[in-house]
Amino acid sequence: MTDWLDNVALGHLIEFALCMIAAEAVALGLYYARSKRGISWADALPNLASGALLMCACRAALGGATATVPFWLAASLVAHGLDLRRRWCR
Repeated sequence: MTDWLDNVALGHLIEFALCMIAAEAVALGLYYARSKRGISWADALPNLASGALLMCACRAALGGATATVPFWLAASLVAHGLDLRRRWCR
């Protein structure tokens, strides 16, 4: 029973972290749009998406939706590849 409660609490922690990633993306985009300093949204988005998709895979595994975990992992790999490609070309 305690394991189930721990998984629920961890799931909520992951959901909170996902909300914080979304808030970070919005904040970075607004800051860059107004000041033209910092990291552009286009540069930050693949990195943030990769991390968020990994958290989605973890959340799916904790929630018992193990069939969707490979989808989330593959999507994270694509986002990470886009991030690497964008950085490598500079």
